[in-house]
Amino acid sequence: FSVKNRGAARGNTEAMAEEAPLSFSQIMSELRSNNMSLVTDIEDWKASLHLLVDALESDWTEFEARSSLISTGIDTSWVILSAALVFLMQAGFSLVESGSTRTTSMKSVLLKNILDFIVGAVAFTSLGFAFAYGEAPHNVFIGLEYFCLYPHEKFLENQGWAFFWFQFSFAATTSTIIGGAVAERVKFWVFAVLNIVMQGFIYPVVVHWIWSSTGWLSPFRAE
Repeated sequence: FSVKNRGAARGNTEAMAEEAPLSFSQIMSELRSNNMSLVTDIEDWKASLHLLVDALESDWTEFEARSSLISTGIDTSWVILSAALVFLMQAGFSLVESGSTRTTSMKSVLLKNILDFIVGAVAFTSLGFAFAYGEAPHNVFIGLEYFCLYPHEKFLENQGWAFFWFQFSFAATTSTIIGGAVAERVKFWVFAVLNIVMQGFIYPVVVHWIWSSTGWLSPFRAE
């Protein structure tokens, strides 16, 4: 062969060598390499998916916490507003009582309505709320906890100031009704004692019977 023919033959041999099929070991090596790359990609996808799920769970937990706070705030605001509306009945009863009595007794009637709030607040805070909503599982007649709203931590956890304000507004209203019935009929100190007994014992005991979870007439009893 000439030099030119030898070069052509060498080129054809190299081309055939390049186009020759891969050996079994070479094929397995390629497959392993491809599988390792695929496994790595799958692991990366799994890690990214776990991060996405964790982020969504964290966001959902935060959303639930904020929703709970908003719901609690709305409920508390409604209770406070309702109690304020009930407490405004004090002004209405004052007008009715002063208009139904003699002019000389108007100041006394208005002062007694103020006394409803002042004396009643002390009586209901120290005794009345405890008798009404104090926990007493084996006592269906009267509550025996939260005297002077103590223990304060448990009181705030189970009831709270909004609930106390709501209940006190009703207790004060009951005494105001009695105040209109006895206007110009009893002395000032007698009405003060009657107010203490009413908001400190009579009204709370009836409330415990019906509205607490342990009263003997309560529809909320577990038994």
